[in-house]
Amino acid sequence: MIDDRHLRFVPLQARESSPIRPPRSGRQELLPVPGELIWSGTGQRLRVQQQAHTQMCTSLGKGQILVDADRVSQPLTVRNWLPGDRFYPSGMGGHSKKLQDFFTDLKIPSAARSRIPLVVAPEGILWIVGYRQDDRWVPTAQTERCLVFTSDNLPPMERD
Repeated sequence: MIDDRHLRFVPLQARESSPIRPPRSGRQELLPVPGELIWSGTGQRLRVQQQAHTQMCTSLGKGQILVDADRVSQPLTVRNWLPGDRFYPSGMGGHSKKLQDFFTDLKIPSAARSRIPLVVAPEGILWIVGYRQDDRWVPTAQTERCLVFTSDNLPPMERD
Protein backbone atom coordinates (compact mmCIF):
# COMPACT_ATOMS: atom_id res chain seq x y z
CA MET A 1 0.00 0.00 0.00
CA ILE A 2 1.45 3.38 -0.97
CA ASP A 3 0.65 6.34 1.27
CA ASP A 4 2.05 9.61 -0.14
CA ARG A 5 5.78 9.00 0.15
CA HIS A 6 5.72 5.79 2.16
CA LEU A 7 5.43 2.21 1.07
CA ARG A 8 3.66 0.13 3.68
CA PHE A 9 3.31 -3.65 3.64
CA VAL A 10 0.13 -5.07 5.10
CA PRO A 11 -0.98 -8.71 5.31
CA LEU A 12 -3.40 -10.00 2.71
CA GLN A 13 -6.94 -10.50 3.88
CA ALA A 14 -7.70 -14.14 4.56
CA ARG A 15 -9.65 -15.66 1.74
CA GLU A 16 -12.96 -17.30 2.44
CA SER A 17 -12.24 -20.98 2.27
CA SER A 18 -14.08 -24.24 2.27
CA PRO A 19 -14.59 -25.94 5.65
CA ILE A 20 -13.11 -29.09 4.10
CA ARG A 21 -9.34 -28.91 4.03
CA PRO A 22 -7.21 -30.88 1.60
CA PRO A 23 -5.27 -33.65 3.27
CA ARG A 24 -1.60 -33.11 3.98
CA SER A 25 0.80 -34.52 1.45
CA GLY A 26 1.30 -38.24 1.87
CA ARG A 27 -1.75 -38.87 4.04
CA GLN A 28 -3.40 -42.23 3.46
CA GLU A 29 -6.71 -43.67 4.54
CA LEU A 30 -7.45 -47.40 4.47
CA LEU A 31 -10.24 -48.51 2.12
CA PRO A 32 -11.71 -51.81 3.38
CA VAL A 33 -12.83 -54.43 0.84
CA PRO A 34 -15.80 -54.54 0.85
CA GLY A 35 -16.43 -51.23 2.51
CA GLU A 36 -16.47 -47.47 2.22
CA LEU A 37 -14.86 -44.32 3.52
CA ILE A 38 -15.43 -40.59 3.39
CA TRP A 39 -12.37 -38.91 1.83
CA SER A 40 -11.33 -36.15 4.19
CA GLY A 41 -10.09 -33.92 1.36
CA THR A 42 -13.52 -33.42 -0.23
CA GLY A 43 -16.10 -35.32 1.76
CA GLN A 44 -16.59 -37.77 -1.13
CA ARG A 45 -17.98 -41.19 -0.26
CA LEU A 46 -15.89 -43.97 -1.84
CA ARG A 47 -17.21 -47.53 -1.86
CA VAL A 48 -15.76 -50.82 -3.00
CA GLN A 49 -17.63 -54.10 -3.48
CA GLN A 50 -16.49 -57.47 -4.71
CA GLN A 51 -18.50 -59.43 -7.26
CA ALA A 52 -18.21 -62.23 -9.78
CA HIS A 53 -17.21 -61.31 -13.32
CA THR A 54 -20.53 -62.61 -14.65
CA GLN A 55 -22.39 -59.98 -12.58
CA MET A 56 -20.41 -57.10 -14.11
CA CYS A 57 -22.22 -53.93 -14.94
CA THR A 58 -21.98 -53.06 -18.61
CA SER A 59 -22.69 -49.35 -18.29
CA LEU A 60 -20.57 -47.63 -15.69
CA GLY A 61 -20.83 -43.95 -14.94
CA LYS A 62 -17.97 -41.52 -14.40
CA GLY A 63 -18.18 -42.22 -10.69
CA GLN A 64 -17.68 -45.98 -11.10
CA ILE A 65 -14.94 -48.35 -12.29
CA LEU A 66 -14.25 -52.10 -12.41
CA VAL A 67 -10.91 -53.64 -11.45
CA ASP A 68 -9.71 -57.24 -11.83
CA ALA A 69 -9.69 -58.34 -8.17
CA ASP A 70 -7.13 -61.11 -8.75
CA ARG A 71 -4.51 -58.73 -10.16
CA VAL A 72 -4.35 -56.32 -7.21
CA SER A 73 -3.46 -57.04 -3.61
CA GLN A 74 -4.46 -55.36 -0.38
CA PRO A 75 -4.42 -53.15 1.56
CA LEU A 76 -6.14 -50.58 -0.62
CA THR A 77 -5.63 -46.98 0.39
CA VAL A 78 -6.98 -43.60 -0.64
CA ARG A 79 -4.56 -40.70 -0.75
CA ASN A 80 -3.78 -37.50 -2.58
CA TRP A 81 -1.18 -37.34 -5.36
CA LEU A 82 2.52 -37.11 -4.61
CA PRO A 83 5.33 -35.77 -6.82
CA GLY A 84 6.55 -38.53 -9.12
CA ASP A 85 3.26 -40.48 -9.13
CA ARG A 86 2.66 -42.27 -12.42
CA PHE A 87 -0.19 -44.28 -13.88
CA TYR A 88 -1.00 -46.07 -17.14
CA PRO A 89 -4.00 -44.38 -18.80
CA SER A 90 -5.93 -46.29 -21.45
CA GLY A 91 -5.09 -45.34 -25.01
CA MET A 92 -1.38 -44.76 -24.25
CA GLY A 93 -0.19 -48.09 -25.65
CA GLY A 94 1.00 -49.35 -22.27
CA HIS A 95 3.07 -46.23 -21.53
CA SER A 96 2.90 -44.45 -18.21
CA LYS A 97 2.15 -40.80 -17.58
CA LYS A 98 3.05 -38.58 -14.65
CA LEU A 99 0.03 -37.41 -12.71
CA GLN A 100 1.36 -33.87 -12.80
CA ASP A 101 1.33 -33.99 -16.62
CA PHE A 102 -2.14 -35.55 -16.62
CA PHE A 103 -3.47 -32.76 -14.37
CA THR A 104 -1.76 -30.11 -16.50
CA ASP A 105 -3.27 -31.55 -19.70
CA LEU A 106 -6.74 -31.34 -18.10
CA LYS A 107 -6.00 -27.80 -16.86
CA ILE A 108 -6.71 -28.75 -13.24
CA PRO A 109 -5.46 -25.91 -11.02
CA SER A 110 -2.56 -26.76 -8.71
CA ALA A 111 -4.61 -25.97 -5.62
CA ALA A 112 -7.32 -28.45 -6.66
CA ARG A 113 -4.98 -31.36 -7.35
CA SER A 114 -4.37 -32.28 -3.71
CA ARG A 115 -8.12 -32.68 -3.19
CA ILE A 116 -8.46 -35.36 -5.88
CA PRO A 117 -8.46 -38.79 -4.23
CA LEU A 118 -6.41 -41.65 -5.64
CA VAL A 119 -7.33 -45.27 -4.95
CA VAL A 120 -4.03 -47.11 -4.60
CA ALA A 121 -3.00 -50.76 -4.23
CA PRO A 122 0.54 -51.92 -3.39
CA GLU A 123 1.02 -52.47 -7.14
CA GLY A 124 0.16 -48.87 -8.05
CA ILE A 125 -2.61 -46.36 -8.66
CA LEU A 126 -5.96 -47.96 -9.56
CA TRP A 127 -8.12 -44.87 -10.04
CA ILE A 128 -7.83 -41.10 -10.17
CA VAL A 129 -11.32 -40.71 -8.76
CA GLY A 130 -13.66 -38.97 -11.16
CA TYR A 131 -11.10 -38.81 -13.95
CA ARG A 132 -9.35 -41.98 -15.15
CA GLN A 133 -8.72 -45.61 -14.31
CA ASP A 134 -5.28 -47.19 -14.65
CA ASP A 135 -5.38 -49.50 -17.67
CA ARG A 136 -3.34 -52.28 -16.00
CA TRP A 137 -6.24 -53.35 -13.79
CA VAL A 138 -9.12 -53.35 -16.31
CA PRO A 139 -11.01 -56.68 -16.30
CA THR A 140 -10.31 -59.04 -19.21
CA ALA A 141 -12.00 -62.17 -20.57
CA GLN A 142 -9.99 -64.20 -18.02
CA THR A 143 -11.23 -62.13 -15.06
CA GLU A 144 -13.17 -64.13 -12.48
CA ARG A 145 -13.70 -61.57 -9.71
CA CYS A 146 -14.09 -57.81 -9.92
CA LEU A 147 -13.86 -54.94 -7.51
CA VAL A 148 -16.47 -52.27 -8.19
CA PHE A 149 -15.41 -48.82 -7.02
CA THR A 150 -18.00 -46.07 -6.70
CA SER A 151 -17.84 -42.41 -5.79
CA ASP A 152 -21.36 -41.06 -5.28
CA ASN A 153 -20.75 -37.37 -4.87
CA LEU A 154 -18.12 -36.11 -7.26
CA PRO A 155 -17.14 -32.46 -6.82
CA PRO A 156 -18.58 -30.16 -9.55
CA MET A 157 -15.23 -29.81 -11.35
CA GLU A 158 -15.16 -33.60 -11.85
CA ARG A 159 -18.71 -34.04 -13.16
CA ASP A 160 -18.16 -32.38 -16.54
